[in-house]
Parts: sequence; structure tokens; C-alpha cells
Amino acid sequence: MTRSPMKKFGDVWAWRAMQGKRLVICLFAACLNLLTGCDKLSLQPCQIEVKGICYDKPKASNPPLTASWQIIDIDTKKPIPGVWISFYWKKFPDGQQRGGTCARNVMGQTDANGRFSNTAKDGSWMFADVFMFKAGYRRIQMENIPEQTILTDSHKINQEYVGKYPAFENELKSMGYQLDTSSTTNAYFKTFEVGGDRKALVSAPWEPQGARQYWVSKRGIPDGQDMHSLGMYPCYSRTLGKTDPNAEFVGYKDGDRDKNGRWSRAIAIDALDTICDEKWDTVPSDFKFTQSKQYAGPASSLVGEVNFAALSKLYPDYVAIPYSAGGSTRAMTRAERVAFCGFVRPFAKNNGD
Repeated sequence: MTRSPMKKFGDVWAWRAMQGKRLVICLFAACLNLLTGCDKLSLQPCQIEVKGICYDKPKASNPPLTASWQIIDIDTKKPIPGVWISFYWKKFPDGQQRGGTCARNVMGQTDANGRFSNTAKDGSWMFADVFMFKAGYRRIQMENIPEQTILTDSHKINQEYVGKYPAFENELKSMGYQLDTSSTTNAYFKTFEVGGDRKALVSAPWEPQGARQYWVSKRGIPDGQDMHSLGMYPCYSRTLGKTDPNAEFVGYKDGDRDKNGRWSRAIAIDALDTICDEKWDTVPSDFKFTQSKQYAGPASSLVGEVNFAALSKLYPDYVAIPYSAGGSTRAMTRAERVAFCGFVRPFAKNNGD
């Protein structure tokens, strides 16, 4: 039986509430095994344990952790190569998980098997802050509900906006998505069975088996949620006000640690592909609450400073200096979109990633 997103969200909160109640009972009863599994719900002495070793207090003498992922297309069940992954190893010199500094910023892409991994220098390094990106894809989030073997790909849309994106919504319907109207925030959703993959989907990257993720090819209403800061602030030190010169950088090339990085171009080209989609032409001209500027702005970064200034004058509602992604605006008219994309598209050639 298919669960709606709202039923699924209700399950999540119910499960969390149950966990909280059981933990309180455990604490007051001193965990005298009055409840099944009570010992597992009590405050454990070690929160991060790998192969019998507790990493709550990082030690250089501990075996170094390896962070690893595998990314799978949930429609084809095939691995996805070329997913950009950026994350940090943090070092905690006082042996506690606090006050750490960025020791290494890792940037890389998944291989032909959809895998990517990196091993810490020593046991004092701990994993932190992962960012991922693949043009034309988006991740499906996994809720850690006991025994759950279903992933739900959900696309939220305000109740009053349903029908304002005809071609985008029809695309979802043609792919088997249903519209849940049980609240003011509606959602087009589709469920996928993952079966025995559940354990890998809820595991942490530093655990021996690594973490598996399922992604879907980009679809649905462009809502700006796939814009992020992959690789923008590598090992930034607030104390120094700049990138920490003592940090290691793995997987970077000359010039990559700035706005001209290969992944920055990939993100901009993906934004260009989104804003240039002909499905925008079906959005009513009087509908003024689209996230068009969240795609037109990044796409405009491809043209260089001089042309960017020119574009900001031609399309002030979509391109601004300094660039701001906040707020909403109407969709471009067909004439505007064709002219904008015709101007920017030539600069997207020779992406090189």
C-alpha cells in the first residue's frame, strides 16, 4: 500500500516521540531491562563506534577512518558516475569533538561504479560537512524509521500554486507521481522500494560499508532547492578570515578553489539548462511566484563580468549585482527566455569537467 508523504512524516514524528518516552523511562528506571532494547536507548558511553573502537575522543593512534559513498540511479538501479562530492576532515587536538580545525578539504567525483572514498591521515581526524552535486540529478532523502524499506521522492508545492506549472506537473504525473492534497503544502510524490538496501542507506559514510544513496534524474517544479555551496568555502578559518594555509587539499586543481572551479561551472550550466527548459513557457504570465532568478543568476555567471553587467541591465528582475537569490519573480516570457539562453549558451561550451 502506498503511503502519502504526510502519513510518512507522521510516522517519523510518532517514532521520535516513542524514542523520547522510552529514553525517559530508561533513565528513571536505571535501565533495569524493564523494556526490550532499553539498554540501546540509554545514554551510551560511545556515540561513534567503528570496528569496536570508540571515536568519541579522537586519538591519532586509532586506525584512520575512511569516508565512502556509492550513488545509485533509483530508476535504472545503475551507478551514477561523475557526482561531485566535497567534504572535510576535522582535527580535534584536545581529544574531544569540539573546537576542531579543518585539516583536509576533499573534492572528487564518483567513479564508473558510482563510488568515491577518502581516508583520513590518522585517528584524530573526524568526518564533517559533505556537499554533493550532479548536473541533472537530485538526491532522495532517507528517513531513518525502523524497518522502513520505502523511499519517497517528494516535490512540495503550495496549495494555491497547483496548476501554475502545467508542463512540469504533467511530467511528474506521466512518471507515476501522485498529488497529495492533505495539507496546505501539497506534494507530488512517488515511492520506491529499496528492500535489503535499507541498512546501507541509513549508515554513516565512516562506517565500514560506507553510505549508499539513491538519486533521481531532475524532474518536477524548479524550486531552487538544488542550489548549494559545493566547494565554495574550502577549509575557511573564521579566526584568520580566509582559507587556512595549513589545511590539505585533495582533488583540487589550479584555480578550482575559486568561483571559476570546474564544479562551479557545472552548477551554472545546470542552472542554465533549468531556466532554458521550454516547459517554462506553460507557466501563466501573471503568476509572479516562481524561483526563476535562482537559476538565471547562477547561469549568468558563465558570461564573465562585463557581460554579466550587461545582462543585469537587460534582466534586472533575474540578474542583479551583487547577485541575490532571495525572493520570487514571474517566469520569463518565451521571447525573454529564448534571448537570454541564446546569449548565455555559447559561454557554456568547453565545460571541461
